[in-house]
Amino acid sequence: MPFGVNPFSRQDHHDFPGVVVPLSSAPAHSKLSSDPEKKVGPDEKTDDGSLDRASSAEHGVGSFHSHQQSQDGHLTIEILRAEVENDLAASGQDSAYDRKAKVINRAIQDIGMGRYQWELFMLCGFGWLADNLWLQGVALTLPQLSLEFGVDENNVRFTTCALFVGLCIGASFWGIASDVIGRRPAFNFTLMISGVFGLASGGGPNWVGTCALYACLGLGVGGNLPVDGALFLEFLPFASGNLLTMLSVWWPVGNLISSLLAWAFIPNFTCPSTGPCTKEQNMGWRYLVITLGAITFVMFICRFFLFHLYESPKFLLSRGRQDEAVAAVHGIAYKNRVKTWLTVEILNEIGGYPEESTNTQSLSNKQIVQRYMSKFSLDRIRGLFATKKLGISSTPFEYLIA
Repeated sequence: MPFGVNPFSRQDHHDFPGVVVPLSSAPAHSKLSSDPEKKVGPDEKTDDGSLDRASSAEHGVGSFHSHQQSQDGHLTIEILRAEVENDLAASGQDSAYDRKAKVINRAIQDIGMGRYQWELFMLCGFGWLADNLWLQGVALTLPQLSLEFGVDENNVRFTTCALFVGLCIGASFWGIASDVIGRRPAFNFTLMISGVFGLASGGGPNWVGTCALYACLGLGVGGNLPVDGALFLEFLPFASGNLLTMLSVWWPVGNLISSLLAWAFIPNFTCPSTGPCTKEQNMGWRYLVITLGAITFVMFICRFFLFHLYESPKFLLSRGRQDEAVAAVHGIAYKNRVKTWLTVEILNEIGGYPEESTNTQSLSNKQIVQRYMSKFSLDRIRGLFATKKLGISSTPFEYLIA
């Protein structure tokens, strides 16, 4: 990662010379093309067919292009338009934004997995790490809080309740806020808030004050998983979608770090279980919390200063910032040392020219929130129970999550 990048800079598609190639040089089949050995005949049915179609529609890559190709096997504007039309018919939404978002999805598919995505995998993993780092860390401080502040063991458990209140509010707020203010500020602010209030929690003056600081800490930690996961998925080629699940490997790392630090600090800097317990005698839990806060803040510094995160192209499209959306895709291709065919002209050919189109080129805050809330529609859940086999598989999975 280059050191000293400007985290506030905006890119233009002219900032990445030599990264654009003609559309005709791209293959008609995206890198998602299925294995020919796994093709399903026209008369065959699969139990998970509905989920496959829903997944393809969600990522803007349908199966239609596998039946439409130019004579030389390369992508043309007609093939791209037909592919977008097919995907829009499956998704049920048709606007200038939706059309252009499908084109950008296809461009990211063709860029493929590269250095940018692998570095982003590490930085998004920090969010998973921080989440369990603090869940475990706060739990390990409860006995010391009870000793120092004279809180009954039955009441000290409300310390974790305060943390979870912050987590719930943070997850709900940042999930919607990232669609309104952008993925990039939400991606950075969540970890910054976690680090700041993590450090502050080490100076908790009393039990109530410590609970309040833990709740504020939760506001940041709670946003890590929804924001980081959504951001990573937007830059991830669908063929590499399993890496979203792989982010979970960072979860036990946070647990391990908290446990090792607690083992080093708490037994060596704690007051005896009997007799008075002063702050000076009971610094172990404070050392632990301050160290966890410092680790979290270092992770924020790595995100903010050592890696240039491009704003989500689809968010930029939703705000009518089309040139910046194209520049973001060019930046990814440049970072991965590959070429891309995406240009502003191609977006306009498929989705319409802003000055000519009567269809809105951007989304209002109300529309963005409505689209976010539509993700919780029962129609999405019904797909998990579309067949008997899917229902049997989904029921225990839902139970485990609950």
